[in-house]
Amino acid sequence: MAMRDDFPPSVKKGLAARVGYQCSNPSCRAFTSGPHSDPAKSVSIGEAAHISGASPNGPRYNPALSRHERRGIENGIWLCRICARILDTDVPKYTESVLRHWKHSAERGASIRLGKARRSLGPTVQPLREEEEEILVAAADRGQVLVLSSEQTGKWVAAGSFDFLNEADPEANARYLEAFESLLGRHFLRHDEGNLYVLTPNGFEIARELRARPVQKGVATVTGSEWVMFEPPLQFRARVRLNQIVWRGRGDICDLEITDVSAAGFRVTVKNKRTGEAEIPGWASATFNWTAELPD
Repeated sequence: MAMRDDFPPSVKKGLAARVGYQCSNPSCRAFTSGPHSDPAKSVSIGEAAHISGASPNGPRYNPALSRHERRGIENGIWLCRICARILDTDVPKYTESVLRHWKHSAERGASIRLGKARRSLGPTVQPLREEEEEILVAAADRGQVLVLSSEQTGKWVAAGSFDFLNEADPEANARYLEAFESLLGRHFLRHDEGNLYVLTPNGFEIARELRARPVQKGVATVTGSEWVMFEPPLQFRARVRLNQIVWRGRGDICDLEITDVSAAGFRVTVKNKRTGEAEIPGWASATFNWTAELPD
């Protein structure tokens, strides 16, 4: 019997957290965790599914992957139990390309919505859908949204640096087109010329509110020099602030320096205030809150 390359608990937890514990199937997006009738317990209906099969007989199995790669987070996608079963019953439809697009879209959506309440538009207006929010945030800088088309893929929406296009999943393209039409109907977009649409003043206001700083917060401890990861990674290089620093050891002569800021995270180093030299690990440590913001 072939051995299965199952995910370790840390990978399962990471997959769930990176999509906000929602199913990554864009047609589902069900919440996968909630309260149990016992106040000390919770209910989970989520599963970490393999994009490339966990064993030679598994769906979409790729023999070129190592055991480490097959068990890694890049080969996983978080789904509800129903969707996890469906994707393995129709492998020609749910290809590796489709699942990777689901994974990317779910993580991108979670990143956009992180730390932001769903926008309320008044008691008589429906809240914005996820696809509407993603289009608005992508267009927040220049205010431009394009409706493009080709014979191979049909129509799709593009905004900012994002093409909301999945050549393997026409249904996903249709959802973003529907979201685009809804934004037009709400008067958050207006036609400019040709295939170009632009945000209205109200559209700009909501788009920039959705994208407003801070975009992520966290707590970390550093001894010497350490890398702090954004979870999930951002879509841009952020500005990072440190605050509420609690020192242990020789904090009176040390300071924290932020370097190597990227969309993935940043490095924090304990340095001597007078010489600027990095301190020996263990000489002093600090626990601090950090805030990542959009750059000015």
